[in-house]
Amino acid sequence: MHKRMKLLAVVVLVIAMALLFTGCSRNPAVNRQPLEENTAYVTVTGTCTAAVESGNVVVTAETDIIDSAIVTLSVTDLSGDVLDEIKLIKNGDNLTASFPIGADWGSEVYCFLVMTPESNGKQPDGVLSVYGDKFGNIESEYLIYDSKVNMIVIQSDKLIIE
Repeated sequence: MHKRMKLLAVVVLVIAMALLFTGCSRNPAVNRQPLEENTAYVTVTGTCTAAVESGNVVVTAETDIIDSAIVTLSVTDLSGDVLDEIKLIKNGDNLTASFPIGADWGSEVYCFLVMTPESNGKQPDGVLSVYGDKFGNIESEYLIYDSKVNMIVIQSDKLIIE
């Protein structure tokens, strides 16, 4: 009887381990939006920098995102909460915005340039024809995606605003 209990315990342990190891692999993979038919990938590069000037956080982004694209420049706290933001239409090489430092801001922030197909405002047809309706034609180290859409997110280094 004692031998059967040991065997049963081993069988239960093996089944439990098998369930444990296979349970994690059942999550569906999140894939980026695919390249649209009859198009080619378009590379997007850029930088986002931030500085404190006269009581303001000045965010500057340099990027080769095409002109007329709607982008957002923002300042966030370390928890990711947006402290301030502005939507801009890209026209030229540089994008700059100045945000007055709020009394409730912490001493450290990050700044971002974000471009999405719709959350910044619906992109113009000319932008969508190059990047794709869900930005599936973009290739970039700044590309992030979920199951519905691709987006560009360029982050600054941490800025100390003391």
